[in-house]
Amino acid sequence: MPLPTDISPRDIVAELHKHGIANAVNEARWLCEHAEKHNLSAAETSQLVARRCQGEPFQYVLGNTEFFGLELAVGPGVLIPRPETEELV
Repeated sequence: MPLPTDISPRDIVAELHKHGIANAVNEARWLCEHAEKHNLSAAETSQLVARRCQGEPFQYVLGNTEFFGLELAVGPGVLIPRPETEELV
């Protein structure tokens, strides 16, 4: 299912920029990919954008992160693995 027509990647970038998200372009792209992959509605996608704009870590918003070639589920109460840690593994 493509991204809902009533929310555009450009709108997401603008909203993220407005809230000081430094990596807004990439995060908007990843949010759009996530929304398409999981068949999210415009309302659900907007909720993810709002959570990110409120300062929630991006990985928590998506519910996962990649670490050492694995996709790990993350959320509040779970430390987000950092790329620097991969060097130790």
